[in-house]
Amino acid sequence: MAHKEIERRFLVTRIDNEFAIRQGLTARNEVLIEQGYFEIGDPGRSFRVRIMNNHSVKGFLTVKVGEGKVRKELEQEIDLELAQNLLEISHHRIRKVRYYFDGWEIDFFQDPLGGIILAERELKSVDEPIQIPDFIEECREVTDSLSNLHLARLATDLRGLGTLAMPFLSEGLLRSVPCIGLVGGPGSGKSGIIKILKEEFPDIHFVPEVATIVIGQVGILPSRHPVQNRRFQKTIYGVGRIFRMTSTEFAIANNKKAVVLDRPEADGAGYFDGGIPEFEAVLGTTINREFGNVDVVIFLETPSRDTYEECKRNNSSRAETYEEAVARAEKIKAIWRRHPNFHLIGNDGGWDTKVDRVRQLIKLAIKA
Repeated sequence: MAHKEIERRFLVTRIDNEFAIRQGLTARNEVLIEQGYFEIGDPGRSFRVRIMNNHSVKGFLTVKVGEGKVRKELEQEIDLELAQNLLEISHHRIRKVRYYFDGWEIDFFQDPLGGIILAERELKSVDEPIQIPDFIEECREVTDSLSNLHLARLATDLRGLGTLAMPFLSEGLLRSVPCIGLVGGPGSGKSGIIKILKEEFPDIHFVPEVATIVIGQVGILPSRHPVQNRRFQKTIYGVGRIFRMTSTEFAIANNKKAVVLDRPEADGAGYFDGGIPEFEAVLGTTINREFGNVDVVIFLETPSRDTYEECKRNNSSRAETYEEAVARAEKIKAIWRRHPNFHLIGNDGGWDTKVDRVRQLIKLAIKA
């Protein structure tokens, strides 16, 4: 049966092992846990199989919904042989030894995640005060940034490399860079501005528009038919999500100052006849969750008819009439206006002014 889980999570960076043993973290109090995770389309859910060896060996299936401190959890014990088979075919696997101490769960991860220690505490309410155990000398709260699923994916990347996990985790996954979304209707100048600013900002990672790549280079075309449009938008969303996540990891690893995305995933809501409700239902997400992936939104207004027609002649992926482009831009603008850090750039002052306004907003974002 599903229940609400309120939990805080801490990455332990220094621990007094001798003191921990004196406090009861010994073999008598340990549980060996193996968990396998399956990649599913909804970023707000996780699906795992777990085998726990604590005097007796048992298998469990678990679905978690949500992110951060409060999540919904559904867990069911299953046949052990079924659990073992599911573990073998799961996409990502982790092994850890868990100790229980005064309401805390202290997890020591095994290779390839050796050296990583997580301390978790389940709470009765979101504002319940907690006391970090004395044997934990240094820790960092990662409730909103690091989950077991993240670690399982990291284990897959590290397996067989002999690379230490903790330095990689500290230098990579726990750092962040601002994500800037450059949005607007068809022909608004996004790709042209990215081409210009990419030369000026070598310390920023610029990501091209997914739809243009899918249409122009893969040959997958959009359709006005509602079923075909849903399939097309699912493709754009899935590829876009991979582009954003991989680009962010690349930017962090290479000490870039920011990531600029041409049309982040939430932009897709403007391409559903049903708007945001249909976007959320079809893609299994929420618009607010997608907004949370973007720190700054820069919206470019559609240019004049003459400018648009010239752009259209130079872009084989552009099929909309000028009227359709304006209507689409208004729909997209109405969606992005809801973002808490929204900036609108019009066409007054000409092209160079438009480019400079984007330039200044990017400079402001990387200084913040």
